[in-house]
Amino acid sequence: MNTFASPTLVDAMKPTHESGRWVSVPAPLPPYSSRWPYAITVLLLLTAGTLLALGETAAFNVPVPRYAGWHILAETLSISMTLLVAVAAWLRTGGSTGLKLAAAGFLSVAVLDLLHLVTYPGLSEWPHPRELDRALLFWFGARGGVALTFLAMLLPKRWHSFATWFFLPYAAAVAATGLWLLDLVPALYVPGQGLTWIKRASDLAISASYVGLALAVLRHPPQPVRPDVVACGLLVLAAGEALIVLYSAPGNMHNTVIHAYKVLGTAFFAFGILFTQLVRPYRQLQSATRAHADTAGRLAALVLGAPDGILIVDGDGRILAHNNAADQLFRAAPHELSALAIEDLVPSEHRSSHAHHRASQRASHRTRKMSPVPTLQAVRRNGSRFYADISLSPMVWDGERCTAAFIRDVSPRVEHMLHTDWLASHDELTRLPNRGALRREIEARLAAAQPGAVFMLDLDKLTRINNALGREMGDRLLCATSERLRDNARPGEYVARYAGDRFVLILQQVDAGLERCRELLALFREPFVLQPDLQVQVSATGGYCRLGEPAENGSQVLQHCEIAVAAAKGLGQRIVVEFNPALHTRSQRWLELASRMPKALEQGEFRLVYQPRMNLADGRTAGFEALLRWQSADGNIGPAEFIPVAEDTGFIVELGRWALRQAIDQMARWDSQSMSVSQVAVNLSVRQLADASLPDFLRDCLAVHRLSANRIELEITETAAMENLDWALPRLVQFDEIGVALALDDFGTGYSSLAYLQALPCSTLKIDIAFVRRLGTPSGDALVRAILAMARSLDKVTVAEGVETSLQHDWLREHGCDQGQGYLFARPLEAGEVGAFLIDQPAPLPTPT
Repeated sequence: MNTFASPTLVDAMKPTHESGRWVSVPAPLPPYSSRWPYAITVLLLLTAGTLLALGETAAFNVPVPRYAGWHILAETLSISMTLLVAVAAWLRTGGSTGLKLAAAGFLSVAVLDLLHLVTYPGLSEWPHPRELDRALLFWFGARGGVALTFLAMLLPKRWHSFATWFFLPYAAAVAATGLWLLDLVPALYVPGQGLTWIKRASDLAISASYVGLALAVLRHPPQPVRPDVVACGLLVLAAGEALIVLYSAPGNMHNTVIHAYKVLGTAFFAFGILFTQLVRPYRQLQSATRAHADTAGRLAALVLGAPDGILIVDGDGRILAHNNAADQLFRAAPHELSALAIEDLVPSEHRSSHAHHRASQRASHRTRKMSPVPTLQAVRRNGSRFYADISLSPMVWDGERCTAAFIRDVSPRVEHMLHTDWLASHDELTRLPNRGALRREIEARLAAAQPGAVFMLDLDKLTRINNALGREMGDRLLCATSERLRDNARPGEYVARYAGDRFVLILQQVDAGLERCRELLALFREPFVLQPDLQVQVSATGGYCRLGEPAENGSQVLQHCEIAVAAAKGLGQRIVVEFNPALHTRSQRWLELASRMPKALEQGEFRLVYQPRMNLADGRTAGFEALLRWQSADGNIGPAEFIPVAEDTGFIVELGRWALRQAIDQMARWDSQSMSVSQVAVNLSVRQLADASLPDFLRDCLAVHRLSANRIELEITETAAMENLDWALPRLVQFDEIGVALALDDFGTGYSSLAYLQALPCSTLKIDIAFVRRLGTPSGDALVRAILAMARSLDKVTVAEGVETSLQHDWLREHGCDQGQGYLFARPLEAGEVGAFLIDQPAPLPTPT
């Protein structure tokens, strides 16, 4: 039986002189004639000479920012190219002792350069008082290894085998000296003075040896390397080593230039050796291939060059011939396929249908693909299957009408396509259906009018877990959550990952839907084991929406769930909220306010009102607190409604700056009217506190009107300041340095303690209104007395908020509270009403005895 891979057939196609055919012989490649190595080398040598002439007074002898990164990059490039040379030289030895010698030498250089990199000051895992000396020793050892490598390659060949084994003990000796015997090595660098004379002399000696080796390589080229490129590399390294005499401190521009010369010199070596072992042989192969291409017949080209498996099949389905690629494709022994029928290579479940298709193909007599989509499977001789792309073409073989089948293994492409299709509907991390698949499932159930509900749960504080344990642990938690939900899902329930830390279950229960949701949240009472020694306790909050609720599609159902989750988050954690239209209305109101605020600020709908703050001792005005108001076209919008929206959207930063500027401008106007307003307090949110440029903005605003900074007081809530004291303290200190007064608002509701208060640069404590309202009760009186005592011990001014009755006023005054603020004194005033208030304020109260 004929096969395309028959050796006799291939041999018969080879042209010979005896047959009278002309045989083209590839012309030898020309000798090395490129001038670019010399041009680059001359340029680098001139540059090095210029640097040497400039000496230590050169402008480039300055520190390099982020030098550690540049050093790691340069050393990594150098080590990579050195290892590339070593590996290429070893794998391409072909009996060449010179290449084995080069492989051993460059491997030792790579090892020493790696030691130089990992022991460089700041990176070393082996601390030593002379860290820089150790790194310099490894540098010197590596550079000496380069010189010894080329010196050994220039030796007679009979010495190559012996020299090859020299480099292992050489590298080990240098490594041992640097790691454990460094104290035996004289000092190489003295901080503040630079390199010692020993180091400078050694570097100059290495540089001189490189120059001598470069001349020797050009005169007696070692085999097999490209001598011109290698010689240029040695000269570049020589220049780099000569520049080391200017080395004064690690991390300066001199050091960066030295490493650049090292990388360029190593690149020359890589090209000089790889060119002879890879590039030049490849060019020779190309030349030979082109010379013989016109002498090979079509059949030989098919046999030797076809990448696809080729089968010749007769009308009865017998395989008449095949090529080597077909043997490899089907994992068949030589000539094994010729004893088979084509159906033997088809999956058993498709063999009968394949015989029918084969008959129709024989009748059509046209070239075509067997399937427009490459998802057909074929069976190898070992029983394994693969996806095949098959094209069929009619042909005549030995006078018989047959079919040629061209078969290509497209398993990677098909598997990638199938995986891509899977990813389109699944989450890769948890392997649950993703948002798109979830939406389609909901819409299918809506279309079928199936009863049920959609429950969305949100893991609480996943961001904190990511920050504390790392994102890998966060991903493990998400996978563990998906497994727990999947394992506890009831028949007919659909589990999916919605996004981030949110999961969704489609429930079949409707009447007991909320109970089922609570059961699912109860799954989080047990901790998650992320590692054998790491357990994490996490809670979840959920939102619930019935499929019977008005919703046109899956996206609206999921939107309702998100609204319910947001409402649950606002109420706390570990609870479930069922969606209702009122929640949607509140969500729409939030969006409405968020979209209206920027334009409202531009159109002047916001304004400030000023509530007096009174001295309780004498009844005089101590200052005012500026409060934001929004007078929209359709009525007033309360700060309790729009301030949280501004916080959530970040608009509070712009709105807060506007309020600060307005308060400062108003104080300047009051000053021009000779109105004695000593201080105005403005509230500061956490988002504003995170605004790094706010102190400069405030300083500029005060400078415009030449106002003293202490006339502005910034109020920040106690919870905001104390929740992350390490973060808040530096920002508060910036305002304190400007001279702005700082007050702690809502004091007593958060983390009140002497330890916290001593750290904060706040001069005023504002007692929360909740404590003031409880005055007259034993517990309320005791709490406020404790706050006042704490404030006095820290020399803080105390301000009681929400003073509305004379009883509260008298108690606070009697117990030493400094100031009060509330409706008992005045409601918030428009800016134009402040003057009249100051004139009409009551006479000073008698000082309590």
